[in-house]
Amino acid sequence: RKHVQMQNVAVNRAGEIQQTPTMVRVAKDMPTVVYIAHGEVAGDTMLRTSLKTLREVGKWQGNVAIITDKRQCVEKHTLPFAEAVGLRPIVIETEQKKDVLHMK
Repeated sequence: RKHVQMQNVAVNRAGEIQQTPTMVRVAKDMPTVVYIAHGEVAGDTMLRTSLKTLREVGKWQGNVAIITDKRQCVEKHTLPFAEAVGLRPIVIETEQKKDVLHMK
């Protein structure tokens, strides 16, 4: 299986990916489930339930990424839960968006 070194990333206002210092390993050419969790959703039960369903019902073992404007909230409330069910999501931080249209 091929792997590439990839840094944790942040997405700037122009949609460009910017690298940050922490290194993680990401499988190349492997499908990734991406969650967009801005605002209150970043710490919401719905996100944790969706991750649990993905792993336990969907039997997902691949990459998971969470795009959020509230990195600390995701790291505090969601990552421990995701890891407990066997997922290791990558958190991608973005700037706060004013509405759903600008999140996508």
